Amino acid sequence: MNKNLLFQKLKTEVDLQLKLAVEAAQNTLDIATHEESKPENKYDTRGLEASYLARAQSERVLDLKGLRNGLESLKIRDFDSDQRIALTALVNLESNGKNLWVLLLPKGGGQSFQHDGISVKVITPESPLGAQLVGKSVDDVIQIKNTEYLVVEII
Repeated sequence: MNKNLLFQKLKTEVDLQLKLAVEAAQNTLDIATHEESKPENKYDTRGLEASYLARAQSERVLDLKGLRNGLESLKIRDFDSDQRIALTALVNLESNGKNLWVLLLPKGGGQSFQHDGISVKVITPESPLGAQLVGKSVDDVIQIKNTEYLVVEII
């Protein structure tokens, strides 16, 4: 698998999410500051709620920008089957006959995307799964919430 293409696909997905997040933040800000959002009485909190939502969406925009910038500066490593899992490793895990592909990155945990017919989930070393994977190698077994995973492949 070509990891440069995989990372390009992830960047494209993040760019799309960033575009949508910027639009959503702007729309919510427009609603929060619109004339009709002024409270009609002391119990009317529409404007206040819209401003909270606008702030949260703005924070999402900042997170996505940070992820995108981090992806640009990240040194992508290719791994051999005898190497230990570290940042930028694409790992194939197997549990009960099902495969789970994870990409270990410093930021962006929870992102999911499709590449070459597989679903890839981004995890960080701070996540429970990421913490257990760092330093493992092919044929090692880890356990998360009573489920065992076998490290099948590291790319």
